[in-house]
Amino acid sequence: LLTVSLASSNLSNTFDISAAAAPKPFFVGGDAGNTHSFRIQASGDYIIDVHLLRFAARDYQSAQYTLNVALAE
Repeated sequence: LLTVSLASSNLSNTFDISAAAAPKPFFVGGDAGNTHSFRIQASGDYIIDVHLLRFAARDYQSAQYTLNVALAE
């Protein structure tokens, strides 16, 4: 079980998770929140993309954040 959580100074700071070969993320934090747990089904690379939502980035906002990634059996 892989758990990813984001604690941020800016509520518009979020993350997406995708498999390296996938065209789209399977988790979109802007829609689903800043914590996600999932069972890894296949070996390979996973990408965690941390970003500000579009409106916040356009306003030149920034964020200080901590990204926690934990792997458990």
